[in-house]
Amino acid sequence: MKSRITIDTLSEMGILFIMAVKNGLTLLETIGLLHAMAAGASLKVNRVDKLIEYANTELANVDFNEGFWEVDFIVNGNCSYLSNMIDSLTDGKEFWGQGCPEPLIAIENIVLDSRDVDYKGEAKNTVAFKFNGIEYIKFKDDALVEEFSKHRGKLNIAVIGVPQINEWCGRITRQIKIEAIEIKEMNEFDF
Repeated sequence: MKSRITIDTLSEMGILFIMAVKNGLTLLETIGLLHAMAAGASLKVNRVDKLIEYANTELANVDFNEGFWEVDFIVNGNCSYLSNMIDSLTDGKEFWGQGCPEPLIAIENIVLDSRDVDYKGEAKNTVAFKFNGIEYIKFKDDALVEEFSKHRGKLNIAVIGVPQINEWCGRITRQIKIEAIEIKEMNEFDF
């Protein structure tokens, strides 16, 4: 039987070990060996239970699915077939419902100027913008209005949303109803 185990930084135990490092070295100094240039570590087998106990305590309230979205498609904002994809996906909308959720599309690298964002509705809390012929819209979201107000200039936006076709007064608009959004300011060196 081994008296020590080696912990690879990419293993599950290694990840727990790294989290412990980020929370302070005192526990690690008492249960194992660690040095500043370590790309892994070794740990006495009789101290593994102490590390697991520590990890279980520290991770008890962590939601590992927070910020995680399972999407059906991932495309770039300038994707040439996004309009056709929206058409195809909305053609089958009668099948969406119980047991068959609406498809989600992640659209990345939507680059636009903050001045191109519109605020609609009486309360000006519906956010909308157009990119590459597609309208992106989020209804009644004061927090998103506030988030956009923090940014000026050129933005790089990633959206997760549901494809829709909006028809109003004979005009058809392909839309993405925003479920989640990430907004980053771009600087002169971004391309």
